Amino acid sequence: MLMRQADEAGNPAFRRGQQAVIAYFEGWWAARRGDYATAKQEATRIGELLAPDANPRKLEPAHQLEGLVALYQGKYGEAVEHLRQADPFDRYVKYHLAVATEGSG
Repeated sequence: MLMRQADEAGNPAFRRGQQAVIAYFEGWWAARRGDYATAKQEATRIGELLAPDANPRKLEPAHQLEGLVALYQGKYGEAVEHLRQADPFDRYVKYHLAVATEGSG
């Protein structure tokens, strides 16, 4: 569905954004399965897809995904570092940041 919308829009930036959303969810699902290598690859892919964009917040989803990977692995300090760079208005980021902060002491 996301790629159908991208096809209809015909805008390269929109297409990259849709691909980044797909990469985020593929990475999140991989992290939940414990496939952290794939999850990190998807976080890198998000950055590559959104690199041409001028948006200063473009890497927030990649940082959220990296933060979740670190959190699931019990690397609380690393999770805090990434989650602080994720969307500060996202309630799930706030929750996971609180969990990581508590875990890091």
